[in-house]
Amino acid sequence: MGSRFAPASVLSRRVCLILTTVSDQQAAAELHRIEVGGLTIAYRQAGSGPTLVLLHGAFEDSRVWIRQMEDLSDEFTVIALDAPGFGASDDPPPTWTTADYGNHLADVLDALGLDRPTLVGQSFATITVPTLLIYGDADVRSPADVVGRDMHARIPGSTLVVIPDAPHMINLEQPEALRAAIRRFAGEY
Repeated sequence: MGSRFAPASVLSRRVCLILTTVSDQQAAAELHRIEVGGLTIAYRQAGSGPTLVLLHGAFEDSRVWIRQMEDLSDEFTVIALDAPGFGASDDPPPTWTTADYGNHLADVLDALGLDRPTLVGQSFATITVPTLLIYGDADVRSPADVVGRDMHARIPGSTLVVIPDAPHMINLEQPEALRAAIRRFAGEY
């Protein structure tokens, strides 16, 4: 299942790509709201330090990142967005394209005053920036040896991390391994 995001307009930003789809599993943290491009966008924020922006997959919202927000907020400012049309954010116009989502994401990052944050995305489409691909070697939905290696070959400069014994929902089943991979990647940039 793919997402409608393709943030080609954020080429100067770092992106971490995690190919998972996670259902809504936890209670929501406090929501903040910001008006950008005529849409009210909801987001959650915790911690301090270099900024990580967490982007959910299709049919989800920022609540899928609650555990990672708790786990990473000791070292990072962690922001989890509700994309337009999801969670507590306004619906976009029905004519929006993936480019519109990407451009709007760049506008949201600018409106929040974020300078070169690290983006962490779940179930992302195509991206052409430095990218971390995280797969579980026990994932039968998106096998690392097939889908992961294919994505790695298609995204120039990407880094592929395969987590042993991890299924498709890495952020729920192996949060410590996910957190470690994100910290290593974010620390490199």
